[in-house]
Amino acid sequence: MITINPDRTDVLIEALTTLWEASVRATHHFLTEDNIQKLVPFVKVGLSSIKTLIIAHENNNPIAFMGIEAYKIEMLFVSPDYFGKGFGRKLAGLGISEYGVRYVDVNEQNPQAIGFYRHIGFEVFVHMEFDEQGNPFPILKMKRDPFSIRQATPNDIASILDLYRNTVLTINRRDYSQAEVEDWASCGEIPKTEKMIKTHYFIVAETSQLQIVGFSSITPQGYLHSMFVHKDFQSKGVASTLLNDIERYAKESGITKITSEVSLTARPFFEKRGYAVETEQKRQANKLSLTNFWMVKTLTKIKPYSGRIPACGVFCGGCPTYTREKKACPGAEKNKARCEKCKTFHLCCVEKGITHCYECYLFPCTKFKSFAKRWLKYGQNFIENQNTLKQLGEIEFLKINNDKSSF
Repeated sequence: MITINPDRTDVLIEALTTLWEASVRATHHFLTEDNIQKLVPFVKVGLSSIKTLIIAHENNNPIAFMGIEAYKIEMLFVSPDYFGKGFGRKLAGLGISEYGVRYVDVNEQNPQAIGFYRHIGFEVFVHMEFDEQGNPFPILKMKRDPFSIRQATPNDIASILDLYRNTVLTINRRDYSQAEVEDWASCGEIPKTEKMIKTHYFIVAETSQLQIVGFSSITPQGYLHSMFVHKDFQSKGVASTLLNDIERYAKESGITKITSEVSLTARPFFEKRGYAVETEQKRQANKLSLTNFWMVKTLTKIKPYSGRIPACGVFCGGCPTYTREKKACPGAEKNKARCEKCKTFHLCCVEKGITHCYECYLFPCTKFKSFAKRWLKYGQNFIENQNTLKQLGEIEFLKINNDKSSF
């Protein structure tokens, strides 16, 4: 039996901690008993606070558990009595299929775990010399790419139109009437799609089984014409991956502003990505006029930056005061004194003995959310920045953002 986010009682936390200790003793042979006991308090805090906790039971006793936060497996342990019986794979598969898991950290000295994650599609992308507690136990950061992006071809048209119709009829039905979605779904046409593939930058997201799970297209002038994700692949990062590639293309092509007509359903996603509503409008689909929004995003200029990352998580290379031509800020590394006067974030973190906001038990607090919302117009989502810092560390955070400066 599988339970998801049960009541985190003291009895349950103790039972899972005991399971963790037994599993670690059987697999983490590089740890001493003293090392294990020092980690126990961190494990209990993690079990109590992890966003998603999933437990496998047999005869009402926990035999395996997994903790997930921000698309990352933070913990996955199986009782030694149940090694090799598929429970770890079952939990990991659930995390991948239902929670969009893409990341995991593994001790380099635990070859069994490395082999397990590689077998289910994870690959190493960062090597860390120390663990999160600063101990000299090297960590391998691994990630799993559930799908790839490629340009569409005429052979994809049938799959694209099928995805389009099913998505509109099911996902967009949340915000539009049955008559409206049926009218909208009837707009998909083979000749029109074939022409768009020839004249637009038209891309598809494809699984390792070669199933198309999303598509998007943008004109050479910067009009984002389409963005649709398969009804069974919602909230799995498909739209973000598609939009990342669309924006990469736009920057490489010298496009400075992207415009789009966005549905009621998609508006929250685009607002989160820094797009602003200019006009609410009625646009004719086939026979009916449907409500949508003319949205715009000015693509932020990005300069290379490899210095200190402030408590708030801003990437200075994308800050307008750092990238402007006249009297530019030298960045948080050289302008350290300015950051250290910040009462909102820097001094707040200092008082708590932490370096970044994601380490705070209140994260994201009200003032952080308000601050982050104001920065969306500059193309940075500070909550995502903080989650990236938490998942991948500062080195990878800077690498990811600096890669954008080469667009």
